[in-house]
Amino acid sequence: LYSCYPPNNFYDYVNPPLGKGLPVPGPLTPLIAIPTTAGTGSETTGVAIFDDTPTKSKTGIAHRRLKATLGIVDPDNIRSLTPSVAKYSGIDVLCHAMESYTAIPYNRRPSGKPPSPILRPAYQGSNPISDVWSIHALKECT
Repeated sequence: LYSCYPPNNFYDYVNPPLGKGLPVPGPLTPLIAIPTTAGTGSETTGVAIFDDTPTKSKTGIAHRRLKATLGIVDPDNIRSLTPSVAKYSGIDVLCHAMESYTAIPYNRRPSGKPPSPILRPAYQGSNPISDVWSIHALKECT
């Protein structure tokens, strides 16, 4: 994003309230994502999360155009992780499964329905499909 469309300010694309949340202006260079740990499937999303050190907060950039063109997942990759990284990757899966299962249902969001689908948040909250996979992940973690 930043190499294709350099902003005037780093925070231009960053989600509010830290940034302006400007939309991605056009197509991006193809991205191949290769996860290095087990977990949440972040390589399949259009969300880039980071720790903003100056404000001591966690924020990100979200747009459909941020999704990888190709994701390569090697299930044997986890074998090379140290035990602590493997353990914390599993805890990350557990936390995301609980977060997904306990989210506000998509049809009861306080902000209501946006006027246009493009203005919809990247994650809509709990829905019947995500509930099935959340329950599956929770069972796998026990």
